[in-house]
Amino acid sequence: GESHGSITGRVESVIPAALSGFTTPDVPHGEFDIVCSYLNLDKIIGEEEAVAGEDSQNADEIPLLSIIGHITADTLIYNNLTISAAAAPYTYKDRVFSLSPIEGRVYGGRLDGRLDWNLNTWPQPEFFTSISADSIESNDFFSRYLGWAGGVFGQITVSGEFSGRGRSAANILPTLLARGKIDLSAARIESAPLLAQIGRALGMAGLDRPRSLRDLRLPFRIENGRIITDDLRVTWDEIAYSARGSFGVDQS
Repeated sequence: GESHGSITGRVESVIPAALSGFTTPDVPHGEFDIVCSYLNLDKIIGEEEAVAGEDSQNADEIPLLSIIGHITADTLIYNNLTISAAAAPYTYKDRVFSLSPIEGRVYGGRLDGRLDWNLNTWPQPEFFTSISADSIESNDFFSRYLGWAGGVFGQITVSGEFSGRGRSAANILPTLLARGKIDLSAARIESAPLLAQIGRALGMAGLDRPRSLRDLRLPFRIENGRIITDDLRVTWDEIAYSARGSFGVDQS
């Protein structure tokens, strides 16, 4: 949907910069506070056009500005992730847009993090995201990012750093780099065919059978389109297991 809200603030040096074709060292600068009931960053940044050549704008056509302010949104959408009660200071300078620190709620838990968009590589901007979230409902999280709907139930803690390039999943995934960890104190695994596939990849038989588990520690990294688990540790049936392996982001 379309974003809607209000913007209040001021901007200076617009006319001199415009007359110079935005080449003057004294770029327009200002301060704006943005208050939205709904803010969809995915729609604002847009996706690459499906047909090559249609998205012809390059970074030099994006005006240089220097803006600071604060964003508050009842609902904020980024990379199809819905963050409620979101708030963050922001800066936009030298075609780099930063939100830090971002605070909000996601999947029933609390989220803190930062987001940087570098528009100097437009039309495929580079991005960097760091997150720290706790008390997240694992079924919602795994369903969204790994397709494990109905597989794991319990509250998890997630932290990590992610970087890549692009404005659509098709372009982001080949460039995506990440490193982080998932911790889960206690959970319930239900039958899920995908979990059996993951179990085979990690050498852990019976992963898809309903059971309780605890003390899941899952450090992970993402590179070359694959999620790599270097030292998975989990306890179920009072037995501690460890494993390592990898599988494709596309579940291959």
